[in-house]
Amino acid sequence: MNNMELTADDKIILLNIRKGFDIMSDLVDLTGWPGERVNHIIEKLDQQRFIERESLISVGFWKFNLTSKGESQLPPLDAREKELSKHEMHSFDIPILKETERRGKTRAVDVVAKLSEQQQLQKLEIAASVIKLIRLGYLEESGFLRRFIKITPKGTDILTKIV
Repeated sequence: MNNMELTADDKIILLNIRKGFDIMSDLVDLTGWPGERVNHIIEKLDQQRFIERESLISVGFWKFNLTSKGESQLPPLDAREKELSKHEMHSFDIPILKETERRGKTRAVDVVAKLSEQQQLQKLEIAASVIKLIRLGYLEESGFLRRFIKITPKGTDILTKIV
């Protein structure tokens, strides 16, 4: 297969993987695109070696990492973003952790609503980030009908190290 030129959609997927949204379901949720569209882009990026799958079997098949070739297609990160990316995080994850720490145990929807007003971020992006932070162990969730979140010691630790 010949080298291809990256489209704007390809770069959106690469950027989101770099921000830590590296699981297929994260990418579908965050972009709001149909799964078939995201999967088509992932297949192209994988075949051209802009990304690699964590594994060729099981759950790892749907988790992606940027290759150096993929990273070279994106704008360079500043020092803070480089440090955050080592932890699969992005700068917009920090206000979520700070707001959750400030509130203590709180409803996730309240954090999403507050930050979407305050930070001018899209609710979908904040919600996807909350899910990612739970998966990474920076937040924990509880509740059955109502979803509550609270910061974990790992989340507090990352705030002291990076902020």
